[in-house]
Amino acid sequence: MAKVLDTQTYLDTVCTLLREGQTHIPVTVAGTSMTPFLDPGDTVFLDLPERPIEVGDVILFARFGEKYILHRVVGICPDGSLDLLGDAQLRSERILPEHVRAIVTGVRRGGKYLDGHSLCWRFFRGPWRRIHRLRPYINRVRNHFRR
Repeated sequence: MAKVLDTQTYLDTVCTLLREGQTHIPVTVAGTSMTPFLDPGDTVFLDLPERPIEVGDVILFARFGEKYILHRVVGICPDGSLDLLGDAQLRSERILPEHVRAIVTGVRRGGKYLDGHSLCWRFFRGPWRRIHRLRPYINRVRNHFRR
């Protein structure tokens, strides 16, 4: 019988492996807060940030020190705190840099690998981030055609 880990335990282990030097660890996306960039079932590849976090990066952070969330950085405050917003959401949240656990450095979706050089990645990092008020309408149309 296969052993099943809950998401919290699994991501705790992933974060430990990253701190121990592992890189490019694959994690399957479960939620919908990052659609349409990330859909449930897509795989993200996580690494420790090797550079300062930038606006447009997708990060894994620990909300309230326990629940893991993937969201995009939409602003960096003078005090270093980060404003985050899921690609399918309208309301941002602010976290401290010490809550960042990893950065997404690659995505596998539909059999294709995307990284920071791909057109899709650059679109969601730039233009998509700037049209956040239109996102719900775009996502409704997208979801209608996906049914």
